[in-house]
Amino acid sequence: MFYSNDNGANFQINDGLFANLFAGFYTCIVMDNFGCDTTFIVEVTEKITVYLQTVAGDYEVCPGNSAFVPLIVSNFIDVGSFKTTLLYNKDLITYIGFANAHLQLEDSLNALLFPAEGKIELIWSSTAITLPDNSNIADLVFQSIDPGMSIVDWDRSAGASLYLNSTVLSIPVEYITGNVKIYNEVSFFMFGATEVCQGDMLELTPMVFSSNGDVTFLWTDPNGDTSSNEIMTINNIQTNQSGTYSLIVTDTLDCKTDASVNVIVYPTPTPAFTGQDTIFTEVPVDLDAGAGFLYYFQKTLNLSKCLFMTGREH
Repeated sequence: MFYSNDNGANFQINDGLFANLFAGFYTCIVMDNFGCDTTFIVEVTEKITVYLQTVAGDYEVCPGNSAFVPLIVSNFIDVGSFKTTLLYNKDLITYIGFANAHLQLEDSLNALLFPAEGKIELIWSSTAITLPDNSNIADLVFQSIDPGMSIVDWDRSAGASLYLNSTVLSIPVEYITGNVKIYNEVSFFMFGATEVCQGDMLELTPMVFSSNGDVTFLWTDPNGDTSSNEIMTINNIQTNQSGTYSLIVTDTLDCKTDASVNVIVYPTPTPAFTGQDTIFTEVPVDLDAGAGFLYYFQKTLNLSKCLFMTGREH
């Protein structure tokens, strides 16, 4: 038997299979060894497969903050149920739940967590629905741990993900991977004396050793006043300026950290006889500076707290 799909221009012997054809009309001939033939026309139509597209979005976050990774779908047509599995780097982020579920999904959307594997299963089943393209079905919420990049990927292994339509037929799906980028942590040390005497200069100096670019400073003193200077400097500090001094350091990506230090300002020692600067006497007088001080120093080089004076000394 001879077979042709080009109106007899070419024949295949004992093989009636024609593969990889383009859409269009084909004049086919089937002929035997005696030249008897049958002619007919076949239309080959183009079958377009529409894929449901699922996208795990990207998110950038400062260490310690929450990352909201959107799950975006397109061609979400006549979907009656789905089970889909996502994988993430458990060393960099921790899954804590989902938020902002689509109104048409939220009543039946559930998540199963496998933290040891860094895996999440999202399961939904209800009356079949159709969503507009680029609809967000939910945000996956992660807590960031350490700086780095974690892929949020779809598990493409057999049985890991399945979308079914209203007639329980499988829907082909295209998966697009997302990422969570965790910035560097802002870290600094605070230098400077935290115990000073009244009248001294206070100087608190931060040293930033980790950030994402340039940083700004915001000091708050015990009275609630603020300063954007890098170094907190107070000349002739007074006892009423004792208290907690707080600093917030913010980098160009709005990552920030804070620290505080408690400053104690000790009052200037006051000897017991400071109310008098001149004493006229004909008899010996004891000048007592009072107890409770660590050191005593007088012009006579007497290092005791009392000074014995005779005659008209003053």
